[in-house]
Amino acid sequence: KNWEKSMNKVFSQKFRIKDLLLIEFNYWILSLRPQQPTLGSLVLSLKRDCGNLGELADEEAKETAAIFRKIESTLKSSFGYDKIIYLALMMIDDHVHYHIIPRYSSTRIFESIEFMDTEWPKPPNVLLNNCNEETLEKLVTYLKNRFHEANT
Repeated sequence: KNWEKSMNKVFSQKFRIKDLLLIEFNYWILSLRPQQPTLGSLVLSLKRDCGNLGELADEEAKETAAIFRKIESTLKSSFGYDKIIYLALMMIDDHVHYHIIPRYSSTRIFESIEFMDTEWPKPPNVLLNNCNEETLEKLVTYLKNRFHEANT
């Protein structure tokens, strides 16, 4: 896996990219966010070390549209989100990535656990975590299967 050598190491470790990986694309990696402010929150990370969106190669930028469609259809069929938000903050984490936060106007249930979007309809609190480690592992397995089904 070349991305492990070329991606920003601090970023990769902070977001546990290897452990929480859902699906790998040509230029991007989709992983579950270690913190789940809402059910199914994801991180889309560029495979190579890069600090600014303006430095994306044309192919890298073009691939994001297809990935966004795949994310939206998979999360919609999995959890029925009401809105989806893409955040490219990169204030602290100097690596090109998007936080993908599905938004819910009502409670969702996964593995008998209720998930509530407590900030709805205000901006999400990305520091909030509504998920313990055991549920996070179940969520990784579930979404990895859903994304791979969508890819075949």
